Amino acid sequence: DRVVIETSGLAEAAPLADMLHAEPSLAARYALAGIVTTVDAVNAATTLDAHDTALRQVALADRIVVTKADLLPSDVGAAALDALTRRLSALSPAADLRMADGADAGNLLLDFPEPDASPARPDPSDPVFRHHRHDTGRIRHTCLVRDEPFDPHTLQLFLEALERAAGPNLLRVKGLVNVAGRPEGPAVLHGAQRLVDRLAWLDRWPGHDRRSRIVIITMDMPGDDILELL
Repeated sequence: DRVVIETSGLAEAAPLADMLHAEPSLAARYALAGIVTTVDAVNAATTLDAHDTALRQVALADRIVVTKADLLPSDVGAAALDALTRRLSALSPAADLRMADGADAGNLLLDFPEPDASPARPDPSDPVFRHHRHDTGRIRHTCLVRDEPFDPHTLQLFLEALERAAGPNLLRVKGLVNVAGRPEGPAVLHGAQRLVDRLAWLDRWPGHDRRSRIVIITMDMPGDDILELL
């Protein structure tokens, strides 16, 4: 019923996620429930400063699990843990942040809600809403919300332009898209790095909100550049 794929330490999660969506034989049998990233509380600050891959792992995560907090020195432990959790929340604001101490490993790895690809709630008064959070200016979370349905051709052109402009710095994209001519249900956009032909369709909307909501996570690409593409 469930498959857990564990990568080696500093491994890229995006190609695995992309493979699950892009390979027909896998996509027909499996759906990505979530990406879990574990963060070593003792060495996290040094690792995040030194390795781009560590930044990408945290930015891609649906759930972040902080380990080894009990090994932090008692005189600086609380302050260091607070600084770490704030940094992780800035890197991945939508991720579920948990502590490993006392947690059930099965729940941490397998307990995910049904995916609806929804970003954080935007200001409903804005026809296009953008919001950036980043770590040292490198990881960006851009949320796009549109009231009007996307023309199918326009949506395809936007995804192709985004893929070309961002390249490997496009870490993850997920969203629900209202496409003109398909009022019964939204297109589901869920991709990592390569986006073209990643649309699937829901039979119905998960709620009353019919706006398109897309979250784009990039590295070293300003959110304003994404809006220019759109």
